[in-house]
Order: sequence, then C-alpha cells, then structure tokens
Amino acid sequence: MPSYTVGMASRRQISVGGVPIGGGAPVAVQTMTKTETANLQATMDQIRRVADAGADVVRVAVPRDKDVEALRTIVVESPIPVIADIHFNHTLALKAIDAGAHCVRINPGNIGGPEKTAEVVAKAKAAGVPLRVGVNSGSLPGHLRELEFSNPVEALVSAASEWVELMHQLDFYDFKVSMKSTSVPNTIASNRLLAEKIDHPLHLGVTEAGTKWSGSLKSAVGLGTLLADGIGDTIRISLSTFHAEEEVKVACGSAAPSSSRARRAGACNSTWTRSSPRSSGAWRLMRIRSRSRSSGAR
Repeated sequence: MPSYTVGMASRRQISVGGVPIGGGAPVAVQTMTKTETANLQATMDQIRRVADAGADVVRVAVPRDKDVEALRTIVVESPIPVIADIHFNHTLALKAIDAGAHCVRINPGNIGGPEKTAEVVAKAKAAGVPLRVGVNSGSLPGHLRELEFSNPVEALVSAASEWVELMHQLDFYDFKVSMKSTSVPNTIASNRLLAEKIDHPLHLGVTEAGTKWSGSLKSAVGLGTLLADGIGDTIRISLSTFHAEEEVKVACGSAAPSSSRARRAGACNSTWTRSSPRSSGAWRLMRIRSRSRSSGAR
C-alpha cells in the first residue's frame, strides 16, 4: 500500500466520535449530506452511501428544531461520526449537543458574537463535544469587512486568530479550525499563515468549489498543495452535486488518499502518515508505488 510521509500538520489532537483529528493522525475525509436533515430516511441513506465510499465523518445541516429531532436518531444509527452544522442560531448548537452530535460546527461570524459563542463553548465543554470554528470569506465579522476587500488573506487569518484567542480565553482547546474561500490562492495563503500561528487541527476546503470537473480540479490544486506542505488534518471536497458520495471519491482519489474507511472500501489506495513537526525540518513528501492498487479492497 502506498505511503506518503509528511510533516505533522498540528500538534494538538481532538477526537470526533472516536476519529482522531490532528496530532499525527491520518488526514480524515468528510463530506456533507445534501438532503433535508429532517427527512430521516433520505439522510440516513446518503450517510450510509458516503460511509461505504470511505468517509470518516459526515456533516449535516441543522437549521431548524425538526432537524435537531432527526439528529437524535441520526447520531445513533449513523455508521460514522456526525457533525452538526450550525449558522445564525446558537440555541440550535446547544440543542445539537444535547441531541448527541459528535462535533458541532459554528461560524463565529454569524453565530451572534462572543457571548453566545461562550454559551456554546460552555455546553460543549461540559458534554465533552469538540467544536469546529469555521471562518468563511463573505461572512467575516463586521470590523473585518473593509480589510476583506483590500487584503482577503489577512482578513481570514485575523478572523480565525481572534476566535482562537477567544476559545483560549474561555479555557477551551477541544476544537479544530477552518478558513475557506472561493479563491484557491487565498485558501492556500491563508492556511499557510494560520498554520504558523496555531497548533490546533486544521480542516481544509474550498468554498463552493464547483462542478465535479471544475470543483475537483480546484480542490486538488488547493488542498493537495497544502497537504504536500504538511498542512491540514481533515478535508472536505465541496461539489455542486446531490450525490455526496462523489465528494468522498474525489477526496480519496485526488486530494487526500488517507481515509482508513476509504482504504477498506477500496476507494483509497494510500496512507498519509505524519513523521515529525515542520519545525524539525524533517517533513517531506515521499511516495512509494503500490504493487497492487486493489490491495485495500474488501
């Protein structure tokens, strides 16, 4: 089985439903369901398909109370850990934690400010649930909007750094960070800068990457470049398709052939392992050809 050895992307490690993220763990592949979460049958069918395709974790949108109710069943029946995706309403994040979500994604830029973020952190900390702090271009805090036009990379990094500082002030360290942009160069530059500033796990992705063809190319260039640099602990390929399993196939085939589930499914034929921190100067990318591409099939 091919092996890729790169520098440790982050020193800290969190656990999302038993899947280790960061701290030397293999790069985890995730996707997001395309269904209405409250449609329990359709959502579970899609989750099973992405799990069979090799996803390590899956994210579901939780914009309403009826989605929270479905989430209670989903986290029990899902074959892989489930992340609740929350925007605008911090009370839904609190309810998602109570519903048993293995991780909750919040965007501090639209969740309601530091006070409401603190409420979510307190609940997550008490429940032992990790968070993902997601920063997106286009939804940055108001005081960074002007900077976003003049220097979008600096704006992204500033936003992420501010929220990491808030997490530390709240004595909370069980989180990963993502910075996403529709621009591949901005995605690469901002994550490179942030990786020098923090030691928390980084989730990589290109926002609204595009169709299966254009989105695959953009993601392979952006995410592949960062992974080759030793940056990134978990990834999601965002494609304009109703078939979430296609995102997993692209992730395994072009950006991060690392998922343990994907290798067992035969979707991924490689393993990304971590050697030593980038600061040691020992990080590098090394490829060893496989004798059999089907060795990981089950």
